Amino acid sequence: MTTRNSNIRLCENNLAGESSSLTYSSQLAAYPISNVQTGQRSQVAKFSGHFEIGSTNKYLYINDGSNKTVTLTEDDYDTPDDMATHVQTQMNAVSSNWTVAYSSTTYKFTISNTGSVTLRHTITTNAAWDTLGFTASGDDTGTSFEADEQRNHTDEYIIADLGSANSITFFGAIGLIDENFNISSTATIKIQGNNVSTFTAPPVDVSLTPHDDGIYKFLDDIADTNYRYWKFLIIDRLNADGPSGLKIGNLYIGDYVTFDTNIGSFQIGEVDPSGVVQSINGALYFDLKPKYNVLSGLRIGLVNQSDRAVMKTAFSKLGKTTPFYLSLDPLENISEDLQEHTKFVVFNKEPQFKHVKYDIFSFNFGIRELV
Repeated sequence: MTTRNSNIRLCENNLAGESSSLTYSSQLAAYPISNVQTGQRSQVAKFSGHFEIGSTNKYLYINDGSNKTVTLTEDDYDTPDDMATHVQTQMNAVSSNWTVAYSSTTYKFTISNTGSVTLRHTITTNAAWDTLGFTASGDDTGTSFEADEQRNHTDEYIIADLGSANSITFFGAIGLIDENFNISSTATIKIQGNNVSTFTAPPVDVSLTPHDDGIYKFLDDIADTNYRYWKFLIIDRLNADGPSGLKIGNLYIGDYVTFDTNIGSFQIGEVDPSGVVQSINGALYFDLKPKYNVLSGLRIGLVNQSDRAVMKTAFSKLGKTTPFYLSLDPLENISEDLQEHTKFVVFNKEPQFKHVKYDIFSFNFGIRELV
């Protein structure tokens, strides 16, 4: 476990990067999950809407003149439309004239029949009613039944196989820089770790809190985080933007390096690279571009040889082209929350070292947030 202090941290060893193997619940073909590994924040991944049917949610109970039980096949379904098609097929296997559809605007399932039928919601044994958004306690009789609540999925996940057990001390997930990280307040979000790819009761099971800019979590206060498989779990069935509403631009599962001496001073400012053009009659036209933060004059003073080597090694590895996460206030001593001073960045000014005396140095550097 890395020594926990309040000093600046460089999260520059992403073990879930391009060299690791990812498995996932679902993806949109145009926004593959592999986009979370590229380092290009604007190149996002999106889920397509994963539904899992198992032993506890495989039955629907109906009456088309007599009581019947519909059995769904235990399997994973990649989209809500796939789920609707399967439900329709299984309903018509024991009855007739059923139609099941999923709305791309309300994100609700609708079950219909050409005749008057009953959905027996009062029968709940291992039922799929809630999976499909039917939460009413009483039976429904009629010809068309829209679900009471939207359903985007049963869950979504990304599992990183690191190849071997590694101690993970920082988790990060971010979206587009100019959009809020779109997870609803009712969502359940976790990072889980295990030495086998099974997460029923994993040894690491940490709930995460999303912020507008993303999710950041230091795990170095956990006694043991040395595991091979890591699962990022999202259950956000009521997200107002539907199954593909969440956009992930980068996923970090790794560790960090820190210093014995903390940062002394820095300047932070928001840059607006938007273009402004004035027409011949004086009207202004704007070419809007995402704003980003620049941190300059970052200075760490009176460091020993060990700290100097840490920064030299980090810059030698990253240069000015490889992004990383920088946390200026990891224990939130002066911040409202972790996201305020944790940024996804690249170096835009190389570290400059100054010898002070004997084996004591100081250095300064500059970074900019990645768009």
